[in-house]
Amino acid sequence: MEVPSSVFGYIFRKYTSIIQKELGIEDKKFKAIKKNDDETKERNLKLFRPNLENPANKTITSELN
Repeated sequence: MEVPSSVFGYIFRKYTSIIQKELGIEDKKFKAIKKNDDETKERNLKLFRPNLENPANKTITSELN
C-alpha cells in the first residue's frame, strides 16, 4: 500500500508552521531582552564620564559598578 503524497505535504506544512510559531515566540523573547539591554547600555553611556577614575569620584565609580 502506498502513502499518498498529499500526506507528506500535510505533515511538512504542519511541522513547518509549528516550528515557525516556536521561532516567533523565541524571537519575541530575544527582542525584549535586547531592547532592555540597549536601554541599559544607553543609560550607562549617559552616566559615563571620562574622569571617573579620579580618586575624588570613587563613590560614583562604586555606584556605577
